[in-house]
Amino acid sequence: KKSVPLDSIRSRRHNWSPTAIIAVAFLSLFLACYIAGSLVWEDFTDYDNSHFTNGTLAGQDIHIQIAPEAGRFFPLALQEFSLVRHVTSSVTGYHAVPIVLLLLLTGILLVFDEELSIKARVALITLALITPSILISFNGLMYLERNVIFCLVCLAWFANRFEQTRSTAWAVAAVISSQFMLYYKETAFLLL
Repeated sequence: KKSVPLDSIRSRRHNWSPTAIIAVAFLSLFLACYIAGSLVWEDFTDYDNSHFTNGTLAGQDIHIQIAPEAGRFFPLALQEFSLVRHVTSSVTGYHAVPIVLLLLLTGILLVFDEELSIKARVALITLALITPSILISFNGLMYLERNVIFCLVCLAWFANRFEQTRSTAWAVAAVISSQFMLYYKETAFLLL
């Protein structure tokens, strides 16, 4: 197990200037509004939410999605909600999973590219979060793409950390992240 000493990794810590603090405060306010927007008028009445109203909210787990005859294999799809049903049946409780993923994703993106200023990172994160593909993925419960997006960002971050440290743990984390991505949506193999 060969690793690079931490003191040999070039530190790119930015000074927390007043504009950087304002940028992070803006991001925090933006995330609060983003999360509140995902909870407003949510009451499991969307057509796709029948998986919850007829399934987990009725006390049944979501079936593992493996259908060889259709060429589909995504066994982790929506399985987090089979666990959530044991804890809560509220809309907010069900949205806790996407909200936590959103916050983790934002945190990873905020520390990922240390060459950019904090203001630039906040601007890129805000721009990414308002793109329709990410906005829809994190605001609806049925969209598996949010897990793929999260795993993809984790994979990139873990690979970056492996390049910096040469630690086997980061390489293993990257492989695990890619496996989760494949098991959430089998078409993710195209990204890998």
